[in-house]
Amino acid sequence: MVVCLRCGKENDADAKFCNFCGKDLTEKPGARKCPKCGTTNPVHVVFCGTCGADLPPATTQQIVADKEAAASPPPPPPPPPPDATTGVPVCQWCKKPIGPYTRVCQYCHRDLITGVMTVTEIPQYADGTYRDEYAIESHPASATPSFAGVLLILAGLAAFGQGAVYLVAQEVASDVGYIGVDLGCCGGLDILFGIAALVGGIFAIGRVHYVFTLLACICAILSLAFLFVGPLLGFIAILLVAVSKEEFREG
Repeated sequence: MVVCLRCGKENDADAKFCNFCGKDLTEKPGARKCPKCGTTNPVHVVFCGTCGADLPPATTQQIVADKEAAASPPPPPPPPPPDATTGVPVCQWCKKPIGPYTRVCQYCHRDLITGVMTVTEIPQYADGTYRDEYAIESHPASATPSFAGVLLILAGLAAFGQGAVYLVAQEVASDVGYIGVDLGCCGGLDILFGIAALVGGIFAIGRVHYVFTLLACICAILSLAFLFVGPLLGFIAILLVAVSKEEFREG
C-alpha cells in the first residue's frame, strides 16, 4: 500500500495518483517539477535534468520536506509470499523456505523484490552446492602436492647428477683426445632441467606457482635421467600436480 502525503489515505501499491485527492504518488517529498516539461527534480538542483530549463528557487516547505525524507528510515521490504500448502515464506525464484524478513535469498542469491542476482558468480563446490566465501573452509589440504614436490626434487637430483656425470665424462674424453658426441652440452641441459625440477618441487610443497610447477614436471620428463628414472618421476608428479590444482595459489 502507498500512503498519500496530502490526504493520508492508503492506495494500491501500483497506483501512481491518489484515488482520493489526485496527488502524484510518484513525486518524492521536497522534489520540484519543471515548469517546462513537468519532470520531477531534486530540491538542490538549479536546472532540469531532462530539458535543461531553469528551475524556480525551492520553497522553505520543500527544503524541510526533503530533509525530513532524507532523515527518515526507508520502509521495510514487504514480507515474502508464504507457501500455499505449508504457510512458510518461500523464495519466489527457487521456491526454498526463507525467513519472514529476508531480503536476499540465501540459496539462489536473488533479491526477493527485484529478482536481481546479488553476486555475478556464485562459487560452488564440485557437487553443485554453494560455497560461502566468508566462511572458513572446512576441507583439509591433502598431501598430494607435497608428494609431487618430493618426486620432483628426486627427479631434479637425478637430472643434476646425470648432468654432472656427462660433464666429467666430457672432460675425461677431452683429456684422452677422443672426439665424439658432445656430452658437455647434454650435461649442461640436464643440470638446467635438474635445477628447474628442484625449484618446482619446492613450489609444489609450498602449493604456489601452479604453472611453473607444471613446467618443472616437463623439465624432469625431458631430462631422461638415469635410464628414464627422472621422466617416470616427472610423469607421476605432473599427474599429482594436475589433480591438486585447486590447492595451489599464486605468490
